[in-house]
Amino acid sequence: MTWGRPLRRPSQRLAELHYELAMAYARAGLAVMPCYPDDDRAPLISGWTTQRIPVERVHAIWNPAPHKYETGHAGTYAGAAIGLVAGLSGLLVVDDDIYKKQPGGEYEGAETFERTAQANHDPLNAVPRVVTPKGGMHYYFRQPDGMALGNSTGSLPKGTDVKGGGGFVFAPGSYTVFGQYSALAIDQILNAPPVPEWLIKILQRPLALDTPLCVFPVGSSSEAITGLQLSLRYLDPDCDHRQWFTILACIWRDTNGSEDGRQLAHEWSSKGSKYYDSTRRIRGLGFANGADLIDVYWKRGFQIKGKYSGEHTLAMMLRKSLGW
Repeated sequence: MTWGRPLRRPSQRLAELHYELAMAYARAGLAVMPCYPDDDRAPLISGWTTQRIPVERVHAIWNPAPHKYETGHAGTYAGAAIGLVAGLSGLLVVDDDIYKKQPGGEYEGAETFERTAQANHDPLNAVPRVVTPKGGMHYYFRQPDGMALGNSTGSLPKGTDVKGGGGFVFAPGSYTVFGQYSALAIDQILNAPPVPEWLIKILQRPLALDTPLCVFPVGSSSEAITGLQLSLRYLDPDCDHRQWFTILACIWRDTNGSEDGRQLAHEWSSKGSKYYDSTRRIRGLGFANGADLIDVYWKRGFQIKGKYSGEHTLAMMLRKSLGW
């Protein structure tokens, strides 16, 4: 594992709270990792999707007493936000977001997961849930026996995300700069119900494993746009900057830089929380936000040295995302 930048020393109360929570989750067999508590809210380490941090290292990382750990800086990771690694913990978490429709606009509630469940005659009575600082909701399920569901949202409505294998959520009871995630008893997490059959069907990709991906006609025809929309459903718009840029370049190429393609690029990217954020995605590049960047680079054809060399295809990105 490699480590990111050190954290500022938190308050003693926050350091102690996160230490106790992280230790309790680790001792219960749940996989935790340190994350930035600020706007980035990103993992502090690499390799977190496949390597579980043992309890003794959890103790060293979140130790509230001033100490030196790996980087040599005293108190480097005390108070770090607690990420709960869904896949390694045997969990799948459905994340019902509240998202902004436009800059400065009112918060618009997503079509809720509960509404989807009700349409499938499931009241979700036994499903543990956590309220996020921004008013969203996390629904906790155990991974189904013999299956390992990933982050694909399948045909869930816009605003509903899924965190399974390769994903994480912030742990119940922990804090980020936006506030606290509501508490949840560890026993409730461990005894969460398995993913119901109706949800498995929604999350499963509609294409068979031997079906070629992205074989739709290129250009701005309705068939091409429909095919790209189907593929983009399985790609996370909150991926890292290089992946985001590469996916947009694939859209540009596969639609011949058409206006329909540009609108599709905006439609897909706007589902991510960073679309209107000028600090995390494009810090220092002179763009107002992610939407502005798309429009500028769309005119340039996304053929920017060091950013996109043209060898990637949307099919390659999709196969990597789905683990095919």
